Amino acid sequence: MAQLIFVIDDEDNIRENIKEILAFSGFDVVDFPNAISAIDYMEEVIPDLIISDVMMPGINGLEFLERIKQNNKTLIIPFIYLTARSTYKDLRKGMAAGADDYLFKPFKAEDLLNTVKVKLAKKNDLNNLLDEVKLNIALSVPHELRTPLTPILGFSTLLSERADSLTSEQISEMSKSIKSSSLRLHSRIEKFLLFSSIQLDFSEPFINPKSKINGAFNISEKVQQVVYQKLDEYKRRNDVIMEIENENLKINESHLSICINELADNACKFSDAGSKIAIKGIRNDNYYMFSFQNNGKGFTADQIKRINILNKSFDYSKDGSGLGLPIVKQIIEYYGGEFNVESEPGVATDIKTKIPVAEKIKMMNNKFEYTLS
Repeated sequence: MAQLIFVIDDEDNIRENIKEILAFSGFDVVDFPNAISAIDYMEEVIPDLIISDVMMPGINGLEFLERIKQNNKTLIIPFIYLTARSTYKDLRKGMAAGADDYLFKPFKAEDLLNTVKVKLAKKNDLNNLLDEVKLNIALSVPHELRTPLTPILGFSTLLSERADSLTSEQISEMSKSIKSSSLRLHSRIEKFLLFSSIQLDFSEPFINPKSKINGAFNISEKVQQVVYQKLDEYKRRNDVIMEIENENLKINESHLSICINELADNACKFSDAGSKIAIKGIRNDNYYMFSFQNNGKGFTADQIKRINILNKSFDYSKDGSGLGLPIVKQIIEYYGGEFNVESEPGVATDIKTKIPVAEKIKMMNNKFEYTLS
């Protein structure tokens, strides 16, 4: 089936030229003289790509794009602006609001086709990515939830139907198993909810996580707070050796907390109680480097390669969902940082992250502002 493209421009000859060029290349094209007509048509039909003029009567191209991005059904449609060079300031506003590309009038047929094909290819890649995420979640969630749910259902059934014939010791053991499985189930549900929340943060068109960076919070206090809370869960506060320098980082505070929590959880979960966990945070040039070391189960080289949010086969342990480290990797790389794992199975693991530093640039209202881009 040919891909469908909407063309919106109040100049008839421009619409006809674009329609002719695209149709000749095998695309289905529907053209509109104004944005209102296109919006009404999208109630029934969703295009694969939109080409729109910036300056139009009624709803202009900027307002049209805003409406597109506010609708969940249309927000990922590639959007290309047509503009005269005199409207470059408006074009910049459009690009900032989420437009994918632009073409200056007049343009060559070759430039139009190349731009359209590139944007459609990127959309196809995104759709494939989303489909893979959905598939992996669909395959993994039932298994991850069913595993701890089985003993909960089994033992609770025995307790409700045969309590009179069970000894107090048997009842106690079953109750402990139910509690343990319930905690595992809760933990896995929370991890999947966290995964969903991260995807929402990074896909929301008008709320860019990078715009919510607060470079002024105390990194040292935040890291220690999160780490000690996690260590207390495992009763391993005495196992940690921690050295954290304070710095201002280009990362949202809540996302940093997620990363530290998952790294600390991984170190505790896959190393023996009593063995040391070394956590270090230091600045190195324009990056801040975190290191989480433990002497535990470790990773093989193949497992390290497969630490990916889309690859459920990464899950190398029955003790978790396998999403923790992939979530950390995704967050760190989103902010322009690096994620690296060095490990020898059964000997030691060192997980290192590099996060860009936010430099102070000026004083505003007695507070430093930071470069965040």
